[in-house]
Amino acid sequence: MGDGLQQLSTMFGAIAPVFMIIALGRIISGKQFISTTGIAELTKLLYWVCLPALLIDRLGRELPPAGSVLKASTIGIITCVAAVAIVALLVKRKPGPEQGSIINGGFRMNGAFVGLPIIALLSATNEAGYTDLSSRYLVMMAVLIPFTNALAVIAFLMPGKGVSMQSMRNCGIELLRNPIILASLFGVAIGATIGNGLAESPVGSALSFLGDASIPLALLLAGASLDVGLLRRRFGLLLNLSVIKLMLVPAFGFLLCLWWGLDHATTLALCVLLGSPTAVSAVPMARALGGDEKLLSAIVVATTLFSPFTLLAWLLLAS
Repeated sequence: MGDGLQQLSTMFGAIAPVFMIIALGRIISGKQFISTTGIAELTKLLYWVCLPALLIDRLGRELPPAGSVLKASTIGIITCVAAVAIVALLVKRKPGPEQGSIINGGFRMNGAFVGLPIIALLSATNEAGYTDLSSRYLVMMAVLIPFTNALAVIAFLMPGKGVSMQSMRNCGIELLRNPIILASLFGVAIGATIGNGLAESPVGSALSFLGDASIPLALLLAGASLDVGLLRRRFGLLLNLSVIKLMLVPAFGFLLCLWWGLDHATTLALCVLLGSPTAVSAVPMARALGGDEKLLSAIVVATTLFSPFTLLAWLLLAS
């Protein structure tokens, strides 16, 4: 009984601060302390500077076990493809723009803005099994984010304009210049060669400072970009899709992890990544590729508001 309460306390301690800061971001935005333009500019700073610095710093210090992380990343890819196929069948009679947005809402994950802070707080507990949790999660995120971005383009274009060679070529170019991919490759290269040599240098200290800034900034921006009023838009659809995104998708990944015999830490990291709410970055993509931007924004809000409860359940189950 005592161990169970201790575990619950640890998991709650990793969830509660994350959503408290997200709520603070929503208050800051509501009080107009920051404009829509400011949110967009800070998001660009986070994506191009702070998150890459975090990846280089953390992966340069410590590389996770390659075998289990590769298996978990493969499971993540299989799970996302399955989610796309199932949701696409369920919404095939809806208008094309709605189809693309609903499909994206069912598998896109806010792993950097929501999942990563939870993993960082768990890693900071220094409990057995959590010491290299961040490095496992970061490598999986580096694999799945570009894959889901490419899958998102297909999901938006297929119901409407169709996928062309030019659109996929443009997608490939964007992936090659993706700062998350480039920073991950650089961090892995450092970890495999000089290891802590960079971390102990002035450059490593600067990267560490920038990386540490990414987590609170990501949470504040996640809250600032939420518009709770969007929940009034088709609440039944939002609730059903939240069940798929936050419960069924990570459940599928969790069962595959059990079947493949993955260790607890890797399984936990993957469940947090798959169980994170729909990514905010999907909204501008919907605007650019002909999706229903307002519907996808509502999906982001709904999954973010429901995710504290489902993520806590997945943390307890996977650990």
